[in-house]
Amino acid sequence: MKGCTQSSSVVTTARTSFIWCLLAIFSGLTFQGYLKPSNSAFSFPWSRPRPDNTVQCAIANYTARIIMHDPFMMHIENFISADERAYLLSLREEFLHPSKIRLENGTAALDSARNSSSTFLPWFDPVAQCIMHRAAELQGFVRIGAIENLQITAYEQGQKYSPHFDWFEEWTLPKGRSNRASTFFAILEADCTDCGTRFPRLQVDWSARDARWCNFVDCNSTQGLTIEAVPGAALFWRNIDSGGLGNKKTLHEGLPVNQGSKIGLNIWTHGS
Repeated sequence: MKGCTQSSSVVTTARTSFIWCLLAIFSGLTFQGYLKPSNSAFSFPWSRPRPDNTVQCAIANYTARIIMHDPFMMHIENFISADERAYLLSLREEFLHPSKIRLENGTAALDSARNSSSTFLPWFDPVAQCIMHRAAELQGFVRIGAIENLQITAYEQGQKYSPHFDWFEEWTLPKGRSNRASTFFAILEADCTDCGTRFPRLQVDWSARDARWCNFVDCNSTQGLTIEAVPGAALFWRNIDSGGLGNKKTLHEGLPVNQGSKIGLNIWTHGS
């Protein structure tokens, strides 16, 4: 598996709003030519004007464990490296804005159901490219172009995301656009308790599982499957069922942050 590591000089590279805006304009373009074959180490040119720097993508030392098969779901320990997290966290203060939800008519709007802050990363940001490549490979070498721009989302005290699906009803999708087939939700930073991600329609008898699971899930939850917010870890699940429809078992919520904060990363892959 491929991952990324960055030098401290890259993480501390100066950023300007002007350059970021230029990147955002082109963020929807698919620069698959940046990717070298995945069976070798690869690197990406730094996307800001620093010709003396590149981001090196190396082996990612993560561990994936299957939670269940319907919906398919697995927990991935150390999916996002410490250097990647430091870089992504350095962006949040400058570029986060109030999160929106998608309405049935396809438009985005502010809503009290989701009162966090968020931002989408430019497509060809090198750290984003490394993470997208890793997510694509873990899903069986899916096309990088099938992955949305990565989204950082931040929850401060009192903020939450009420129960929702990541997939959309077919009739709300733009013509020719496929649904969100899968989700990775990774934790960049968390200093809160009882602030995980809960799936109220799923239940696991953790007393019948290895006790080590309790490092990553709330083994005492009686209100559904709750994944703890562990920095560096990610939860992966399939949104679409075997019939090609949105799986209603994937209803989930970001539990309220009662104290401290939580910063996450959404990785959505389109397909069937």
